Amino acid sequence: MGTQIRRVAILILCLMILLPSCVREVDFATAYQKKVVLHCIIHTYGGFDHNRPLPGLPSSYMYFNSVYALSSSTQRLYMYYDSPGGEREYLPDAKACLWDDETNELLAEFTRVSEEEWNTNYLPPYKKIDDDVNDYTIHLRLEVEIPGEEKLVARTSLERQINSKAWEKHKSVDPKEGYYDYQRETLPGPAWFLPEAMEFIAPRREYPTYEYVKHIPVHFLHANYSYADPFNYSDDRFLYGIKVSSDNQEGNKHIFISADIPASEDIDELHYTTYYDLIHLTYVSEEYDRYLRDAIIYRMRHDNVTDPLRHLYEDQVFTNIEGGIGIFGAEVMVYPTEVVFD
Repeated sequence: MGTQIRRVAILILCLMILLPSCVREVDFATAYQKKVVLHCIIHTYGGFDHNRPLPGLPSSYMYFNSVYALSSSTQRLYMYYDSPGGEREYLPDAKACLWDDETNELLAEFTRVSEEEWNTNYLPPYKKIDDDVNDYTIHLRLEVEIPGEEKLVARTSLERQINSKAWEKHKSVDPKEGYYDYQRETLPGPAWFLPEAMEFIAPRREYPTYEYVKHIPVHFLHANYSYADPFNYSDDRFLYGIKVSSDNQEGNKHIFISADIPASEDIDELHYTTYYDLIHLTYVSEEYDRYLRDAIIYRMRHDNVTDPLRHLYEDQVFTNIEGGIGIFGAEVMVYPTEVVFD
C-alpha cells in the first residue's frame, strides 16, 4: 500500500513539473479564419406619391427619400473580408450577380463603385391592385464569385399586398401633442417603424430655402402603439425602431409615435439649424426581419466604442449567407406621409 502511495505521489510531482511546459499563449490572429461579409437589402417602390416636391426644396429632395431609391433602381451591395482587429480587406476581383430564384433568370450584375460597395440598376416588379395597394412577389438569389474560393449564395423572398395608405401622418391642433399617426388598417408583419431625422441648414429669410440637408440617425421612439414587440423597450422608449407584433389585428386606431431629435439651434446671425423627424413604415422579408431584431439586441448590449467584441458584429447576429456571413434581404418602404414643417 505504501509503495502505491509513493508511486502516485511521484506521478503527481512529475505532472506538476511538466504541466507548465504544456501551456502556451494562443495566437488568435493565426487561428482566426477570415470570412467574407455581404450586406445587401433589395428595395422596391413603396407605392406613395413621391413626385410632389417639398416646399423650399429642389426636386431632388422630393419627400427627402431620393437616396433611399424608393423610385430609383440603384441597389447597393457591400462586401469585404472581416478580421479579428476590425480592419477590412477588400475584394476587387469579386463578381456578384442577382438572379430570379424561381425562374433562374439573370436579373442584374453588380459593378464595383468603391472599395467595399457594388451597385446595380434593378427594381423588383410589383403589380398594382388599385390606387393604394400593390402586390409584391419577390424571390431573389444573390451569387458572389471570388477567385480561389467557393461561390457565396444567399436567398430572400417577400410576398405581400401592401396598402401605402395604411398609415397617415398628421399634426395635432394641440402643439404639445406634436405629431401622431393614424392607422387605417391592419399591418401584416413583418413590418417595422424605423426612425431617422433630417438636418437642415437654412438661411434666415421670410421664405427660407434649405441650403444643406443631411440624414442623421435617431435612436429612440415614443409610442402608445399596443401592437409593438417589447423586446427593445426600455425607460419608456423603443430603442432604434419598433417591430410590429405578429398578433396585430386591430385597425382604425389613433396611434402616437414620435422620435427623439435634437432641438433647433442658431448657427450665426444669418443661418440656423432645424430638424425634421422621419418614421419610415417598412415591410421586410423574413430574413431581414430576423437580422434587424438581432442587430438591435446586439447594439443594445454592445453599443460602446470600447467594446472589445464590436468587430465580431457580423458573427453575433442572424446571417443567411452560404459560405460567408451577413444579410441579404428585401424591403418595401412606405413613408407615412403628410409632410409638415414646424
